[in-house]
Amino acid sequence: MKPLDPTLFCKDNPVWVISGGGQQLVNDPDAADPANAPQITRDELVLRNVRRALNTIFEPDYNKQNNADLYDGANGYIDLVLTGGVTKLPIQNIPNRSIGVLHRYRQLRSISMPEVTEAGYNAFAYCSALTSVSLPKATDIVGQTFTDCSALTYISLPKATDIGDSAFYNCRALTYVSLPEATGIGESAFQNCHALKSVSLPKATGIGDYAFKSCSALTRLDISGVTDNMKLGHDTFLNAITTNCDLILSKAVYDAERVNGGTYFYSNYWKTITYK
Repeated sequence: MKPLDPTLFCKDNPVWVISGGGQQLVNDPDAADPANAPQITRDELVLRNVRRALNTIFEPDYNKQNNADLYDGANGYIDLVLTGGVTKLPIQNIPNRSIGVLHRYRQLRSISMPEVTEAGYNAFAYCSALTSVSLPKATDIVGQTFTDCSALTYISLPKATDIGDSAFYNCRALTYVSLPEATGIGESAFQNCHALKSVSLPKATGIGDYAFKSCSALTRLDISGVTDNMKLGHDTFLNAITTNCDLILSKAVYDAERVNGGTYFYSNYWKTITYK
């Protein structure tokens, strides 16, 4: 597989549509000894080529702290579409550490990956210009996948079942989340999502500690999938502003917490509390 054509995949062409992935093993073209080259998946090779093309616009400096290598936008922004078989987002190995596949690529404006089923650890963390993400087949959103994606306003995850710890931590512009198939929500999953208004988690049976800590704009929260109040984590709503929020519980939790028509639940007052 050849590197991406620099005349097409450059700052002058902001929409990049890339194919050619898959789990088929190929010889690593970067091997020092081609005769004994290790094998890597086509997904790994495609994503390596994507990073190299992105590096001509802005290259993260992993020797600096996460928020120390800011991008001024001088070379523009990229809308990335991965098609044609890319199903997994493998960790990239750099000296002395492993990081997410597109960690800190601050020139990414939108991402569409229609075939991806697994988003690896901190895959898009600190992509500070990223505003929208479409992962329609992704089922596993692991820890810190979108941590500090501070411009992210929209995300489509219709098949995601597992949301890892700090998956959306510090996504301060995120306003709406619908996770119709999610069964587990990790610790601090939405912590510091200050613009988050509406969250629908009708199948989530467990919600981790601090999941909604400091969410100050909530207007609707459906956690009716939780039927055991012991599956609600410690300080789930710590420092959240919930007095403008309509809370929807399961009947089991509503009764167990003795809400009984009131508006007090889990150390917070709510606009309304209902059940289904």
